[in-house]
Amino acid sequence: MKKLILFLFLGCIGMVTTNAFAGNKLANGNMESQGAWQVSYLNTPVAQNPVATWGYTAQIPAAGVGGGLHVVGVTTAGNAQYCIYQAVTLSADSVYNFDAAFKNIKLERSWCEVFIGQIPVAGQDYGDAQGTKIANYGSWDTPAAASDGTFKLNAAACKQFIPTTTGVFYFVMKMGATTWDAQAPTCDIVVDELQLIGTRTKPVVSFTADNALGFPVLTTVFTNTTNFATSYEWNFGDGSALSTSQNPQHAYEVEGKYTVTLKATNEIGETTLVKADLVTVNAKPTLPAGEKLYGGNMENPNFWLVDFLNTGASSHPVATWNYTTSVPTAGTGGCLYVNGPAGGAGIQYAIYQKVNLSTDYDYEFDGAFRDLTVGLKSFWTEIYIGTKPAGGGADYGSGQGTLIAKFDAWNAGSTVSGLNGTFKLNASTFKTYTPATTGDYYFVAKMGTWDGIGYQIALDELKLKETLKVVNGIENFNSNQFKITTINNKINIDGVLRTVELFDVSGRQIQSVKTAGTFTSNSLKSGLYIVRIDDFTTKVAVK
Repeated sequence: MKKLILFLFLGCIGMVTTNAFAGNKLANGNMESQGAWQVSYLNTPVAQNPVATWGYTAQIPAAGVGGGLHVVGVTTAGNAQYCIYQAVTLSADSVYNFDAAFKNIKLERSWCEVFIGQIPVAGQDYGDAQGTKIANYGSWDTPAAASDGTFKLNAAACKQFIPTTTGVFYFVMKMGATTWDAQAPTCDIVVDELQLIGTRTKPVVSFTADNALGFPVLTTVFTNTTNFATSYEWNFGDGSALSTSQNPQHAYEVEGKYTVTLKATNEIGETTLVKADLVTVNAKPTLPAGEKLYGGNMENPNFWLVDFLNTGASSHPVATWNYTTSVPTAGTGGCLYVNGPAGGAGIQYAIYQKVNLSTDYDYEFDGAFRDLTVGLKSFWTEIYIGTKPAGGGADYGSGQGTLIAKFDAWNAGSTVSGLNGTFKLNASTFKTYTPATTGDYYFVAKMGTWDGIGYQIALDELKLKETLKVVNGIENFNSNQFKITTINNKINIDGVLRTVELFDVSGRQIQSVKTAGTFTSNSLKSGLYIVRIDDFTTKVAVK
């Protein structure tokens, strides 16, 4: 009666409309009439359709006002479900909170669940594949002991909903009972005062950094995934000017570790997220001639990026760098020790780094390997050259790179169980890599297992060495008469007697000089060149 009087009063001053009241996105949430609600029995046989009464007043929830929706369903086989739904327009700049009054008259193998998602399909059930569950009340949930209350206070779960986009969604509430034996359970409940209220809140800050490990100058790309913000302020941690860009790039010029801070603001307030030591800029060491991998001695993790690929968060292997307790015989100093837990599927650990490769070279990998597991099985270690791992739980394989070396515990040609040796001498797959184009690639090493006892593996002295490709008809020569060096994109030759001719690999002459003593070429692009010195011919690489 109180609710009827209120409606009459609002009608007198012209405020009644067909829309939801004061921020509530749900029309007819008072459940006194079906109104805007559509009904589906989902996957219920017709003979078991629940009975629904709108505006029910015999037993109303204590938190309700006036009449509510009373649903009674009894099943003797499968489900007896009653579903109500309506379209709602939601905004990506708001967060939505649901609540409703609820009275549990009788719940036996029964539930009441609330989703926001797509429209229900006649004859089909509705669940997590169709929408996001934001509330549930069930006879097997401990809170169901509260027979008269609200979802927010008493349900097993009642959470906020944040739309990823602005647009039309469907609010779906389903209630019912199920049976799988001779019992005939009953769902007998009343719901009232359904509300879906949209509000603005302070920003929820999140961001990621790509290319956050490397050498100076290191350009790091930041991706902002913050919700509800209208402005941003980035502090890159290196004393540089603040940035107000949404998704900035920043160049780190000096080696060190850098803490990145993002402050996001809207009309409600501000929120700050600090990620300590997010970016690492290493001093660029001098690599041995022909070597392409930094930190291959596995004593410093700062040279490597890490990905657990498609491993569940609770099954991540544990890695120890510069491990010295049990090192491979072919290793030196510390190594990388990886301990993968037992059981589960796809328990993987991957390390990777960017390498610049040239079509003028062939590349050969090798490394020390030791199995410290007792009875290793269902295991692999694979080495690839290819694209960067995608992250986000994606695996890595032949679709992303070329396999150049492999150990596995099921291949008949591999004796990896208990092995203490090298890839080149013992791997079941081992081959030289020749890039199709000159440019940046990623060296990726991954290991994993899909079941069994787990694994304890040590890696050390990873090397990717380059050697000049053979040019048909031209052989390297070994002469003490000439000293050939390359520096600053030029070729220097000492000991010339008469002439020097310089060609590219296609045979096109680039330079011809008659001289005695020292020859210095013009500035050259990186690549492979052919040099004829007096009566000798050889090939020289310029980097």
